[in-house]
Amino acid sequence: MNNSEQILNLREDIKFQEDKIKSPIEHFQHKTLRPILKFLNETLNKISINFIENINPDFSSSNPVVQEKQLLTILKKEQVLKNKLNGIVVGLFTQSELDFYLKNSIKIDERIQQMIQERIRTQFMNFLPNNNTLSD
Repeated sequence: MNNSEQILNLREDIKFQEDKIKSPIEHFQHKTLRPILKFLNETLNKISINFIENINPDFSSSNPVVQEKQLLTILKKEQVLKNKLNGIVVGLFTQSELDFYLKNSIKIDERIQQMIQERIRTQFMNFLPNNNTLSD
């Protein structure tokens, strides 16, 4: 089994209506990015929260409305965090996906960031250190 096959085996197959896909980048989003982000969900959330708590140690004890606002601000503005999260996602591309990404990296990076921001915005409360709802 080669590296690309191993990477693909990590991903859950997410159903989507291919006939409604209008562009190759949109197809890439549904076929590649969504399964990778689903697989990395806990990791991306925990890394983001850890990054924010290093900047603001009181983040976890703040009001949830304040937390969400801070989170979105940092996810949009902190280039170090954006690069780290993006690198984690790109690291799970197969060779053919990486080739496609390299030809379209600007548009795909924008989509990756939008998708990560939305995932984290809607789920971060589940990953705060004082929230014991997760189990390994």
